[in-house]
Amino acid sequence: IATDQKILARSKPSNMSILHPYEVDSTDVAVVFRETELSDKIGFTYQNFVGEDAADDFIKSILQYAPKEGESDRLLTIILDGENAWEWYRRDNDAKDFLHALYRKLSKLHKSKQVVTVTMSEYIHGNTKRGVQAHPIEAMRKLDWLYPGSWINANYDTWIGEDEENRAWNYLLVARQDLEVSGLKQPDPKAPEPKANTKKWYAYKTWEAMYAAEGSDWFWWYGTDQNAPAGDKPFDIAFITHLKNLYMFGEKAGGTFPKREFKPIIAEKEQMTIRATGGTMAQSKQDTVTVVFLCDARKIFVRRGIYIVGSHELLGSWKPNTIRMYDDNSLGDEVADDSVYTLVVQMAAGTELEYKYTNSGPSGTWEGEEFSQSNRKIVIDGSQSRIVIKDVFGERKN
Repeated sequence: IATDQKILARSKPSNMSILHPYEVDSTDVAVVFRETELSDKIGFTYQNFVGEDAADDFIKSILQYAPKEGESDRLLTIILDGENAWEWYRRDNDAKDFLHALYRKLSKLHKSKQVVTVTMSEYIHGNTKRGVQAHPIEAMRKLDWLYPGSWINANYDTWIGEDEENRAWNYLLVARQDLEVSGLKQPDPKAPEPKANTKKWYAYKTWEAMYAAEGSDWFWWYGTDQNAPAGDKPFDIAFITHLKNLYMFGEKAGGTFPKREFKPIIAEKEQMTIRATGGTMAQSKQDTVTVVFLCDARKIFVRRGIYIVGSHELLGSWKPNTIRMYDDNSLGDEVADDSVYTLVVQMAAGTELEYKYTNSGPSGTWEGEEFSQSNRKIVIDGSQSRIVIKDVFGERKN
């Protein structure tokens, strides 16, 4: 199994390294812990980089974990919500440049055996063809206690705790308890699906509806901590439908069920549409603040685009003309072609920033910078979840 390094930090014994897998309490189950910062860089940070630069940064970061001469090998685990990271690499054509550069560099390191990519099964069982030695589970160090939580914030607060989430869990509990005493036995998961429209088939569909309702995604979208770009109501409708199907199929299967009314959990009102600013994945909270940079360039001629550069990696770490801002009604920009350029990023509260804007210069050069001898400065205020920084290109604030 795989989870986040914050879970390891709270597990027992304490002070265990993320660079090794562990056996969980003599269960013959291995667990690995992802390196959070590097995983989140792929999911959230590199979308603002040039592909080659992102790959260079990643390789530089992983080599810092390399063992010294004579030390045993280490396992560095990188895991992300990869199914929806790539669409946000707008500057990089769905991350194609980044991925091509990354695999090219990893292949070169593999030839020198500095870095060998492995699957978990390959790491445990070994692969003689690729020169990967086996690491049997029984030989791994053991965790006495694995802290309960997800890899988002090392707890379950994304799925439970808010009113909508708690109501959904109560609905699920009632449905499961009703099913357990309905007289319908749980089907063998290895058995083929029964013939349609028979009582056995309806019993099969009853349990299938139960399993669907038990999926974690419904609880992910309930509450205010996660918001789907088109609103959360469709998820509420689907969840309630699965519960109602359970009772409908159960009665047709001959089970004994009470009459239940599962009212919508999300109020029947217009759902606020949340403009996506970097994907629907959830980054581990570190008291983060949504920072919106707005650069008004209406007084100047912009040949190619406005860029932001600054002292933070999300602003290019002082590599100019690499972090492009948007004026196309995407990624947080509200009005296309109005010459007010936008960049939306997530930053830790209390971050001290220096930054400036550049106009249409070649990547990596200071051509087009607004100030040659000074920078703008700001401290990210943690008392607000979202701040908007409005600047005019080339004009200093008093």
